[in-house]
Amino acid sequence: MIATDRGDNVSGDGINDWVRGRAYKAVLSNWQAMAITAHGLRRGGAQEIADAGGDPTKQGRWKEGSAVVKREYLDRAQSRAENPWLKVQATRRAQGDA
Repeated sequence: MIATDRGDNVSGDGINDWVRGRAYKAVLSNWQAMAITAHGLRRGGAQEIADAGGDPTKQGRWKEGSAVVKREYLDRAQSRAENPWLKVQATRRAQGDA
């Protein structure tokens, strides 16, 4: 959809529907999961850029050097990756207990 008039736009839910629809067409088993979101694409991209040693604020229309990107995108992703419960879950899956 192309917005032609002021106020003519797509809602966040509409964009998420598009993203999940593409996940469905790609035959992803968890296409209905709340983990697949339009915002997840933005967050995941920022994390990948940072993991590669780059500055995500130079892409993605953020203010260069933005503390919000670090706090809301990168720190949260890192703290989730270091979550001990996720490590327990991964161990259980590897052992076939989950």
